[in-house]
Order: sequence, then structure tokens, then C-alpha cells
Amino acid sequence: MTAEIRQVSDTTFIARGDTNHWVVMDDQRQFGGSEAGSDPMEMLLFSLGGCMGMWLDVLLRKPGCPWKDPPSHRGGTGKRGSADVYEDPCGVSLPR
Repeated sequence: MTAEIRQVSDTTFIARGDTNHWVVMDDQRQFGGSEAGSDPMEMLLFSLGGCMGMWLDVLLRKPGCPWKDPPSHRGGTGKRGSADVYEDPCGVSLPR
């Protein structure tokens, strides 16, 4: 797996991987950025959430699991211990 990262301006970067999809990353104005894209920590959060969601999708589609519509949750305060837990019918605890 490879990644190409280019600096476009002061704090603005573009990146792409083997799938050839470009993403824009920039910092918040308070840190000198122009907010032209998601900041790196937000990109990391997207990555972890997407990875977890895709893994759970595969897991919960196993035969015998009555999973229908997974809940989506908007949130994440970044504060430790701030997440609730959702118990699904398959017995998997999901942060919510």
C-alpha cells in the first residue's frame, strides 16, 4: 500500500492512495489553517470509524444474526468515558 501526499499551500495538503481517490487535509483557522479540508485528527477518526463499521458489517451479516438496520451515531466528544454502549441482538457491544 502506498500514499502520495502533496503540500498545496501553508497547511493544506492533498493525499491519495492506491485507489486513486484524493482527499484534502487542512488545519483549523485557530492553528493557521484555512479549513479547506478535514484536519488530520478528523481524518483519523473517519478512518477508524469506517474500519470499525465495515468490520462490524461483515461480522453482523453472519448467518443467524437478526441484524437489520444498524444505528448511526453522530457524536464523540473526545472525552474519555463519554460513550454509551448499545447492545445489539447478536450480543456484540457497540459504542454509541
